[in-house]
Amino acid sequence: MRALASRLKNSADFESFSGREDARRNLMRNSLRGFSYVLLSGGGEFALRLGSTAILARLISPESFGLFMMVTAVTAVADQFRDLGLSTATIQRERITHHEVSNLFWINTAAGCLIALTVCVLSPFVSSYFHEPRLTSMTIALASTFVLGGLSVQHEALLGRQMRLGPKSGMRLVAFLFSSVVGVLMALAGYGYWALVWREISRSAFIVVGAWALCPWIPGRPRRDTEVWSLLNFGSGLTATYILGALTGSLDRLLLGRFHGADAVGLYRQSYQLVITPMSQLMGPLYQVSLPGLSMLQDDSDRFRDFYTRIVSIVAIVSMPLGVFLLVYAEEVSAVVLGDQWHGAATFIRIFGVGGMFQSVFSTIGFVLVSTGRSRELFMLGIAYSTIKSLLMLFGLSWGPVGVATADVAATLAMFSPFLYVTVRNSPITIIAFLRALSRPFTSSVLLIIVLMGFRSTFSLAPAFLSLIAGVSVTAIVFPLIWLVLPGGRFEFRTLRSAVSVALARSS
Repeated sequence: MRALASRLKNSADFESFSGREDARRNLMRNSLRGFSYVLLSGGGEFALRLGSTAILARLISPESFGLFMMVTAVTAVADQFRDLGLSTATIQRERITHHEVSNLFWINTAAGCLIALTVCVLSPFVSSYFHEPRLTSMTIALASTFVLGGLSVQHEALLGRQMRLGPKSGMRLVAFLFSSVVGVLMALAGYGYWALVWREISRSAFIVVGAWALCPWIPGRPRRDTEVWSLLNFGSGLTATYILGALTGSLDRLLLGRFHGADAVGLYRQSYQLVITPMSQLMGPLYQVSLPGLSMLQDDSDRFRDFYTRIVSIVAIVSMPLGVFLLVYAEEVSAVVLGDQWHGAATFIRIFGVGGMFQSVFSTIGFVLVSTGRSRELFMLGIAYSTIKSLLMLFGLSWGPVGVATADVAATLAMFSPFLYVTVRNSPITIIAFLRALSRPFTSSVLLIIVLMGFRSTFSLAPAFLSLIAGVSVTAIVFPLIWLVLPGGRFEFRTLRSAVSVALARSS
């Protein structure tokens, strides 16, 4: 083992873990291939998540889900300190050394341990805030995920740096599968909310094992003579932004848990995750591909603009018709996935479906700022967004969970234009290019709403499962047809199809 560690510490060997010349060559092919693999893996994870949710929603009460989500409202904020933005710094940096990554590894590990200890100390206050004593032990148990997570940050970052996204996403899929089995078995045994807690802990443990197996890099000891302040400075801007985002993202659970109880949190949040999860399966792979890809093209304005607008178009093609479908078929989705005890979830699914049409596209704006090293600007925009969203949620709280959900969507719509203006001002991207990438998906989605509403009202099918299948079929047929009929639709379809075919083709 000592000989292996010594061998991996020299710079030549570390190049095999950090070098990205292979990824830089044929960047578009590598990016699309990586995206395709990660998207397929994400689709598998979504199917697993949907299946496990359908099972757990029938085995565990909405109150138990609410208790778990009240704890995650706190741990989600703390989790932003574990990474410290250093995984992104490792990927974004043009050149990075073994000693630099080793120092970052130990910083992430120390941060994970410190956060776990802090969360354990604060656990009684979490219970006191929500007036729920059961949360103390749950919070302490979930604190272990910070220690486990700190051990895998840099290994996953090195995989992302080299765009080894297929193996990385496959590893995460397997980890999710195993942890879902753990959760379902514990739920069947009657452990209630503890099934959700141990599902999360086991998932973190499986990811650590998988990341080290795929990237067998062994970190060296911390070194004082290795300068990492520039990486920490870049990461601090991202961390501050992520913390703001996590605080704002947890505000709904903090408010609803305090004033409306665990049942309201469970109903609200489960509906939110039902909408956001399929979209996050797209955004996760795209971010993993986009960050290294755009980072490599910082000095090539034309390729940077083409690469980014292609990303926007792909996001809109998936998220906008999905949001439309959830808006129209919310009742069927709630009945089939969640079951009868989740009455009222359809209202939230509709609201979040509208937001989902724009939220994913909105998220891509940050890709430009991160890939070009403008983390401070991203932080300032994050302050503005968090302020608007918090004020709207506080105002919407008077109308209960529905008011809070509406405020969440309204904040995204209100900040879309200011975010876009600031981002494109000092970048190769133009507002015209951005809107052109959105025009056909948006127009197709508007027309799809009319078709789906007419179809659903004319052909009322029972049970809900059959109606859902019919809606999916109509969406899968009608949206591409509308797309092809619109001006330029056929050309763009051929372009995307050709790019994907080239990406998946075996290199000579």
